[in-house]
Amino acid sequence: MAESKKPVDRRKFLKYAGAGIVAAVAIGGGYYYSTQKPPTQTQPPTTMLPTTTTSTPGGPKGEPVKIAVPAPLSGPYAYYGNELMEGIREGVLDVNATGGVLGRPVEYLVRDTELTPAVATRRMMELIETEKVAFIVGEIGSQNNFAINEISKREKIHFMVGNQTETTMHTKDVLSPYTSFPMTVNQTAAYANVATTIEKVGPKHYTLAVDYVWGHEQETMTKEALGVFNGQWVGGERFPLGTTDFSALLKKADAAKPDVLVLIAGGSDQINSLKQVHEFGLEKRMAVCITTTTTAISYAAGGAKTFNGIYAGMDYYYKVANENVPWASKAKTLVDRWMTKYGHPPDAYSLGNYVGMIEICAAANRAGSLDADKVKAELEGHKFEYHKGPEEWRTCDRQATQEWYVVRGLPPEKTTGEYDFFEIVSHTWKPEYLATCQKLGY
Repeated sequence: MAESKKPVDRRKFLKYAGAGIVAAVAIGGGYYYSTQKPPTQTQPPTTMLPTTTTSTPGGPKGEPVKIAVPAPLSGPYAYYGNELMEGIREGVLDVNATGGVLGRPVEYLVRDTELTPAVATRRMMELIETEKVAFIVGEIGSQNNFAINEISKREKIHFMVGNQTETTMHTKDVLSPYTSFPMTVNQTAAYANVATTIEKVGPKHYTLAVDYVWGHEQETMTKEALGVFNGQWVGGERFPLGTTDFSALLKKADAAKPDVLVLIAGGSDQINSLKQVHEFGLEKRMAVCITTTTTAISYAAGGAKTFNGIYAGMDYYYKVANENVPWASKAKTLVDRWMTKYGHPPDAYSLGNYVGMIEICAAANRAGSLDADKVKAELEGHKFEYHKGPEEWRTCDRQATQEWYVVRGLPPEKTTGEYDFFEIVSHTWKPEYLATCQKLGY
C-alpha cells in the first residue's frame, strides 16, 4: 500500500463504495509487514516482508518490540483503515525517534481483519503465537473489537482500540483488564450531538441506523440522550451494512416529519445515504445529522457540496488548530506534519491510533517492562496532551477522557481550502456524557 499525497480520488471511491470495497486500500489476502511504512503495491499481497530492524546511530537497537495492528483494509470500512494506518506509521516513527521501547526499536505487523470477527481472532492469535507481539493497537469495527477484547483478556495482552466504542464493552463483566480506549464512546457522541441539534434545530428526531452492534448502541444512546435533553424520538428504521438503496427508508423518514434526521452510518453507507438525502431534497425539509464522520470520508462524499448545512459529530476536526485554545499549537504541529507528508490533514482515526501507539509504548517505558500488569499500572490515571487538549486514562475502564466535536457543513462559497468544509459548532467535554464507573459495574 503505497503512500499517497491525497486521499482516494472522490469519484473512484464512490464507484467502489457502492460495491462495498475500496480498491485503493484493499490488500488481497490480508497480510503485510512493516517497520516504518507499508510495502508498495507491487509486493505480492499474501507475502510478509522479511523481518528487519531499522536503527539510526544512537537510536534503539536490539531485538525489536513487535506490535500487532489489526485493520479493516478491505470491505465497506476499508477507507477508515487507510486513516488508521497513517496514525500507526507516524506513531511508530515518533516512538523510534525517541528511543523506542526499553531501548529497542518498535516494529508493527499489520493484518487485514476484513471487518469479520473470526478473521480478526485468527490473525491476532497467529501474531501472538508465532511473532510474540507485545501489544495490539488498532482495529475499526464493533464486532471485531469485542473479539479482540476477548483475546486481550485471555492472553493478558494490551489492546488499544482504534475507534469509537460501545458502552457495553466498557462494563466490568465484559472489558479486558488490558483493553484501553484512545477514542470516544458512543454515549459521548450521542449526547453531544443531540444536545446540539435540540438547541440549534428542534426536539423531534428520527433515526436511520446500520443494523449491527455499533448502530444498535448509537441508536439506543441517541434515544437516551433525547430523554435527557427533553427531545423526542419520532421513529426509526435499521438497514444492513453495505446498503446501496436508501430510497424506501428515506421516504419513511420524510413521512415522520422530524426536525432532525439522524443518520447512523459509516463508510460507504454514509456516502450512499447522504447522496440520496440530496436526491430526495430531504435536507430542505429537515436538518440532517451524521452521528460520526471523518474529514476523509466527508471529502470522498463530496465535501462542502454534500455536507452544506448538515450537522455531523466528529472525534476530531483539524480546524481546532486555528481556534483560541491552549493546545492549538500542538494540534497545528500535527496538522502541518500531515499536510506536508500526505497532502491532507490528520483525521480522527489517524490521530486516535497515533495516540494509542505512543501511549502504550510510553507506559511500557515508564514501567521499565513489557509485563502486562506493570504496563497497566502505569497507564491508568496517567495524564497526557496531544491534539485534543488535556486527557486522562480513566482508572476503571482506561477510557481517555476527551472532547467531542459537532460541526456543520459550510456553503461551498464560504470554504477557504480543499478540506475546509465544516465550521466547528461545539467541542466540549462533560463528565455526564460518559457513563460513570459505578454504572459500568466497578
